Order: sequence, then C-alpha cells, then structure tokens
Amino acid sequence: MTVINPEYELFSCEKYIMDRVEHAAGFKSAKKQLESVGSKKKQLLIRWFARFKGFGFLLLYLNEAFNRRRQKIYIFNDKIVFFDHVNRLIQRKIFEASYSADEIDYRVQDLNCSIFVFLRVYRLLNVFKSFYRARPSSCPALYELCKFWVYYTVYSDWLFKTSLSGVLVIDDYSMRRLALVLAAKDNGLRVGIVKMSDELERPCPFYRYDVLFCWNYRQSMEEDGFWDVVSHLQRPVRTMKKLSFNDNQKLKIGIALNAFFNKPGLINLISILNSEKWADQIIIRFHPSTKPDKYISSIEEYEIEVSEDAPELFFKDLDILICGRTSLIKEALLFGIPVVFDDSLENDMKKESGFVTRGEVFDMTGKQWNLSIINEISEYYQSNKWQEMRKQWILPDPRAISLKKAMEYLLVPDGEQDNGFK
Repeated sequence: MTVINPEYELFSCEKYIMDRVEHAAGFKSAKKQLESVGSKKKQLLIRWFARFKGFGFLLLYLNEAFNRRRQKIYIFNDKIVFFDHVNRLIQRKIFEASYSADEIDYRVQDLNCSIFVFLRVYRLLNVFKSFYRARPSSCPALYELCKFWVYYTVYSDWLFKTSLSGVLVIDDYSMRRLALVLAAKDNGLRVGIVKMSDELERPCPFYRYDVLFCWNYRQSMEEDGFWDVVSHLQRPVRTMKKLSFNDNQKLKIGIALNAFFNKPGLINLISILNSEKWADQIIIRFHPSTKPDKYISSIEEYEIEVSEDAPELFFKDLDILICGRTSLIKEALLFGIPVVFDDSLENDMKKESGFVTRGEVFDMTGKQWNLSIINEISEYYQSNKWQEMRKQWILPDPRAISLKKAMEYLLVPDGEQDNGFK
C-alpha cells in the first residue's frame, strides 16, 4: 500500500467536518443547528466557550472529554472493531453472509479513557492547532470539531493497548467513525470501508484503505486507487411493479425523507395526494436522525402513517415511493418499487441529484400529480432501456474477491497472509 502522510488525512477529515456543517447551514438557521447539540444549558455553554476562540475550544474539548471519555465499542472475533449502521448493514450483509453462526462472535467492550490522557501537552497542542487550521465559523462547527477530537483521543489511547488487526466502518457521516479510522491508521491497523449505499460520488475523506466493500463495478472504479482489495455486497433484484388503479385497488404511497427535507413541501405534497382518487395509504419514513414527533402535529390532519421499519419492511407493501435525495432511491428500485423524485421535498435546490441527471429515477419536476402521470411512471420503469440500465447496478468488478476472503485480509496481520489476495 502507498504510504500517505497521516496529517493529510487528518486535514481531510477536518475539512470534511466543516464542509458538512456548512452544507447544513445552507438550509438550516443557526438557531436550528445549535438546537441539535442538546439542551439549552449546553447551547449556552458552547456559545460561551466560542467567545474565547482557541482557548475556549480547548476548554470545550476538556468539558466534552469528561462527558464522553466512556464509550462502547463492538468487536468481531476479537480481531476487528466495527462500527455499523442503524440497519446493521455490516452484520447482515458481511458477517452473516460470510460465516456460519458458530464462527461469529460479537462482544461489546467498555472504554474508559483517563481524563489525564486528554491533558497531555501534545494532545492539547494538536487540538489547539486544529482550531486555527479548520477555523470553525459557527458554534455547531466548533462543537462537531471538538467531538471529533475527543473520540480521536479515546480511540487512539485504547487501540494503542490492543492486539486488534483492523477496523470496519460504513462511510456514513459520523465523528466517531472518522476518529476510529484515523486512530486505527495511527496504530497500524488495517481499514475496511463499506459503502452505505451505491450512489456515486459519495464523499470519503480517506485517501487509502485496505478493503472496499461496495455494491457494483461503477462504485469500485470510482474508488480505484484507494483500496488494496475489493469485494461486492450482494442483494436480490425484484421485478418492477406495474402500477394500475381501479375503484377497488388504490395505490399505497411511501414518502422517504432525508435529514434536511423541506417541511412546507412535505405538507403540500401530502395535501395533493390526499385529494387524488388513486391514492390510498400514505406512509412516511423520516430519516433515522430526525425526530418525527416534531413534525407530526403539522400533518396529523391528513390520513398518514409513520414507519420506523428497516427499508425492506418499509418497501414491502408500497406501490410507489416519493422522495428527494436519499440513499433509499436505489434500494427501492432494486426492490421493485417505482420511485419518483420530487424536488418539492428538497431544501438544497442548488445541488442536483445524480439519480435524476443519469436518468435512473423518474423526475417529477414540472409535472402535476394525476392519473396520467401514474401511467407515465409505470411505462418509464417498464421500458427495456431502463431495465438494462438497472442490470448494471449489480455488475461486479472482475477483480472482486469473496466477502470471506476480504474479511480474512482484515483479520490476518501484515506479513502472515499468503499472496492470493491480489
């Protein structure tokens, strides 16, 4: 593997964090962003620390260290630390698909980092430099960067004392995941990255890693040069539903929302659908990071349901899915559910959806909801051109190795593996 200067990836993570916060700031007020950090007492504390710039950042770091120095970590077969998604993607798609039940051993380990570890001069100096390098421009950005350094300190201190061989994380945005990967690299552990969804051009701040687990050839080609070995995740492909409507059989409609959806757009869409004779049940699935209770009062006058099920269960009874930008688009299409991209659900109107520009999803922009549009949607997904395009979504890279062999690459330390991986 090509050696990358650790500082480059640290700087890349800092930029990634700042870019993410700035992206959210484009359609969330400063007040709304700050509310997401916790109680009003905590918000006031962060504001107070922010007044003192670098020195205040150090104080916030120590305050967060006291509260977050205890962590839980999940370990697979006493060799790999893994950080899963809420739908247990790693456990279901990799571990359970690669090993029999008696070969799998999960354990939870409690970490308790001494507060004196955070007080070491070189750590305080690194945190201080990070503030002036990243220059967080808001309280939420300051807080996110601070959390990253606390997690980084906890994981670095713990991994230094272990005999683990690697880490495995999904590429979902999280301070803990970023910190865990950087700490693993510092300690010479191998790193596996799991693509959470198969959308292209998904940001990843790491320049190199050992194993890539992805969904198709296009994804592995996009990441080519970043990984040593690649393996592909498998999933079934179902026949696309044909949409039809009669007085006895109306359509069950799902609405999938991302973390930054447009609330007025959602209310207007529900109002329109409620007036259509072909629309029966409307089921809304909020993003896992969203608290549905905050929005239910605004839409409770309509006949809706809220689903907190895993995607497969959410899709099970749907006839059609309406959404903005979300990783569920391709999951639904592979599940056989026609999907409609409705930009009225989007807050960030400047950012285009790759699914739309590549013609992979039916675009509702400039169209009206009516019965004729339902026929148009159905014809769109039944066309030979679209069906052929979907086949490419599961096409594997010819260089891909099996899931189990890729796992062995993470499990076996450097110098002990054979030459059959490349």
